[in-house]
Order: sequence, then structure tokens, then C-alpha cells
Amino acid sequence: MLYHRAFTAELRTLALGVFATLFIITTTMALIRVLGQAASGRLDPQSVFLILGFTLLNYLPMMLNLSVFVAVLMVLTRMYRDSEMVVWTASGVSLWNWVRPVLRFVLPVALLSLFVGMIVSPWANQQIAVYRDAFQKRDDVSRMAAGQFRESANGQRVFYVQSIDEQSNQVRNVFIRLTEPGRTGLVVASRGRIEIRDGVRFLILDEGRRYDLSSGQADARLMEFGRYTIRLDDRPLQLADLNTPKLTGTWALLSKTEAPYRGELFWRLSLPLVGVLLALLALPLSYFNPRSGRATPFIIALLVFATYVNLTTLIQSRVASGKTDLLPGMLVLHGTVLVAALVFTALRDQPKGRGLVAWLRELLAGRRSAGGAP
Repeated sequence: MLYHRAFTAELRTLALGVFATLFIITTTMALIRVLGQAASGRLDPQSVFLILGFTLLNYLPMMLNLSVFVAVLMVLTRMYRDSEMVVWTASGVSLWNWVRPVLRFVLPVALLSLFVGMIVSPWANQQIAVYRDAFQKRDDVSRMAAGQFRESANGQRVFYVQSIDEQSNQVRNVFIRLTEPGRTGLVVASRGRIEIRDGVRFLILDEGRRYDLSSGQADARLMEFGRYTIRLDDRPLQLADLNTPKLTGTWALLSKTEAPYRGELFWRLSLPLVGVLLALLALPLSYFNPRSGRATPFIIALLVFATYVNLTTLIQSRVASGKTDLLPGMLVLHGTVLVAALVFTALRDQPKGRGLVAWLRELLAGRRSAGGAP
């Protein structure tokens, strides 16, 4: 129908605008966090944008759900505010007639959210874990950056290098803080180099000093050296453990019976359902009352979205801890939201002044008369 096509076209335009806004906000927040991790030495600065891209893929399903929900809510609220809904209602178009175009618009987005949550997000999380693990398992000097303090992987050494020549493996103005049981050592050298002997890396410092400070004592020792050799932590590079629930592929997740894996499966299956049910909830929530103010529907919608997502997280934690099974958790949470959306839509579709009690009485009366008919 004509109003279906116009309604769907407006939904697409508004949803794209909302998604672009959410994408910019999410990208900014994720970039700040990733840059902070890179500055603190927990992440390779050269892989910042790769990690950022994988992180955004992980957030994509929830951004899609929120975009669809806000788009449906804003379009219907605008129609109420401009009295278009009054015209359509007077023409015999009830609120139930808008369910079909809403579902037609939402279902492709829900399928995309399902694909991203089931396939793309686990792969993105695996890539993030591999990059983090590879950087954490690099030797101490390889993790150093010129002009920055960097802590070693075991936390017992802190390095500072003023300049690094990557081609010749030469370092200048080196400061190293060594933490050992009962004492602390400080090593200062004007220059040094990295050498590999029998597959093991060594940092060789020239023309420097070492200060040894004993814990709880005032005495200290000073030693000057012409050459000082430090063996670096040379652990073999191994891939991160990909057997955690968050990093497990969906096909492997389906065969797992442990509670943590069932909790992760609950979350992935819930992502598309959240988007569809929120769009259905937007039908009764979009009603606009001029006396209540323009911001009231959006405040209520924000509270509904936050409550639904928090309840999903709560049920996921119960499933992951073994307190609730997967199927009952899905039915209780999403079934309750579905029933609430249908009931509120039916109430909103009633003529003004008819409340819940009157609607229930008429519904029961209709069923009795239908049951008593021959």
C-alpha cells in the first residue's frame, strides 16, 4: 500500500542517520580506549586501527538494534505529532496495520545482526585476542618505544630508551629498573645493542652504572661497568587461548554443554530478537501527547532499551552460571517482552477512555460467546 511504502522509505532514511550518529559516537569512545591501552603498553601502537575495526564489528549488532528502535519510534512519534495517525485511524487503519511494514523493515536488519553476532563477532574477538597475545609475548626490548616507559611482561623490569635504531638494533640512553626479592636495581647506560646468541636475545649495554638499593635499608651499592649483559625474556610465540566462550565459534558453541558456553549462545541468539521486539514495542511507545512534552517518549524509550539490555545481560549471567537453562531463559525474557508489546499495542489501539479492565472484560466476553455458539 501507499502508506506502507512512504513509511518504509522514511524509516530507511532516519535509520541511516541514527546509525551514522551511533557509529561516530562508538568509534570515538572505542578509539579513546584503544589509544589509552596502546599508551600504557598493553597494546601494540601499530595495530591500533586494526583493533579498532575489530571492536566496532563486535558492537555492530547492538548499534543496529538501537538504530532500528529509534527510527521506528521517531517516525511514528512524528506522525502522531503531525496528526497523520489521526487521519489514518479515521480512515480505518488501526495500529495493528503498522506491524507488517515495521517487521518488513526490521527483519533484514535482524538477519544481518544475527549473521554478525554468530559469525563475524567471534572472529573479530579472536583477532583481537591474537594481536594482544602476540604483543604481550614479545621480548622486552621489542616492546619498548622511544621516549616512553614500558614495563616488561613479567612486571619485574621497567625500560626507558631515548632513541632506537631498528636497522642496527642500537639503543641510546637506556634506563632500566630491576625489581628483585629484597632489593631494587637501577641500570643506566649511554648506549647498547641487541644480540642473538643460540636463539636467545641479549641486551648488551656499554659504559654505564648500576645502583643496588636494599629494601628497608639506607645503604646502596654503586657499580660502574664497561659492558653489561641482560638476558631478555625469550618465550616462544603462541596463539592465544581460543577456547573461551567469547572466542569460540558458533558451530563449536552449539556442541558445548557447559554453562559458560550456553550463556554465550544465549547472548548471540538474543541479539536479533532484541531488535525485533524493540521495534514492536516502539508501536505503543510512540504515542505522542502534546501535554507531556516532546522528550517524554524518548525518555521512556531510553529507559525501556536500557532495561531490556540489562535484563538480557542478567539472564545471560544466570545461564552462564548454571542457575537457568538456555531455553527457559529465552522464553521467559523474550516471551515476556513479546506479550508486553502485543498487550500495549492492543490497549493503545482501543478508543480513548477505555482502560485495561474494560478491554479484558470484552475479550473474555467475546471468548465466552464464541465458545457457547453452536
